[in-house]
Amino acid sequence: MSRPAFLLNGRFLTRPMTGVDRAALHLVRGALKVRAEGMCEPFTLDVAVPAGAPSDEDIRRRLNLPDDSSIHHSRHSGYVWEQTELAATRPEMTLLSLCNSGPVTRENQLVLIHDAQVYDEPESYPLAFRKTYHAMLPHLAQHSRHLVTVSKYSRARLLANGVGAGRPVEIVHCGVDHLRGLSPDADVLEANRLVPGEYFFAFDAREEHKNIGMLMQANGLRRSGRMPLVLAGAASGRQGSRAVRPAMGGVVRLGRVSDEELVALYRNARAFLLPARNEGFGLTAGEAMAHSCPVIAAASGALPEIYAGSAMFIDPLDMGGWAAAMDEMEGDDLTRATWVNKARERATTLPWNVGAENLLKVLGVDTYDAKFPPLGARKTRRMGLPPQTLQP
Repeated sequence: MSRPAFLLNGRFLTRPMTGVDRAALHLVRGALKVRAEGMCEPFTLDVAVPAGAPSDEDIRRRLNLPDDSSIHHSRHSGYVWEQTELAATRPEMTLLSLCNSGPVTRENQLVLIHDAQVYDEPESYPLAFRKTYHAMLPHLAQHSRHLVTVSKYSRARLLANGVGAGRPVEIVHCGVDHLRGLSPDADVLEANRLVPGEYFFAFDAREEHKNIGMLMQANGLRRSGRMPLVLAGAASGRQGSRAVRPAMGGVVRLGRVSDEELVALYRNARAFLLPARNEGFGLTAGEAMAHSCPVIAAASGALPEIYAGSAMFIDPLDMGGWAAAMDEMEGDDLTRATWVNKARERATTLPWNVGAENLLKVLGVDTYDAKFPPLGARKTRRMGLPPQTLQP
């Protein structure tokens, strides 16, 4: 009997890393690790990439790709490559499209759609992008062999918007432990005159539903305002604000930061803030928790589902409530310590290896319990969380 064979849609490898791209990267790494440890039946994984992709050496390093995996390059790029050449590449393999899009004509495919933001938060996306995804997602969801999302909330919102109605929609949670092995680069604190434990941290974003405008207004309402609000991310612009002393209660915008700098920012923040009105999973909250950083999060989207009991939740429209929560986290060490413990405990329950195992199960790959490895043909299912299916 031939082993299962998969082809990864590697378009995400050609662009700056987003949360969706990070999920694809670590689900693939996790699945290959399960295979390498002999904890699943053997499978093969090739990668297809468009023009502009990194070198084969870099792709193998980033994915931890084994020697028996082939990399298929193209002279075409973007949607043209994805909808034409990729659709016809190694058709006998199940295509893994893990970043919200894939070739609409390929049925032998697993599509991971993270959320329904393009429907629920239209003002956050350009018109051409909205029209493309409104046309593509229902077709992908209906005709792909496997349809996956990352939370019950995302599944409900996709179905409410007509994406995947009448068919199984399975859930594979993200993990949050991907930054744990990195050494923190604390130079980012020194360069910006940030005192460990004496700043709030959040990600900047232009999208309306990310709610950063509300957060900055709430920051201005704080009673104390001693600790600055630090924003990182592309929306903050370049890193030209470095070496500027933050004003008391002011806002420091760092621009893009490296993963090592990100680890330092999480570990030394008074709290991490996620005020978004809509999140399909909320990966950054989990990243913060994995580094013992307490989280103040919006009581919206999938955040209460994923992080129930482990974050301080505030209505995303309650500006005064956010200011009060920041004041409480700033002024009460006992309160902060309580949320640190809850955050740390929740992070241990969201490892990438469980998500990878569940992805393999969706694909029909048998996985084995580490305590009872297979003997001959005997197989036992691992004790990870089973995929959750909504029956039509």
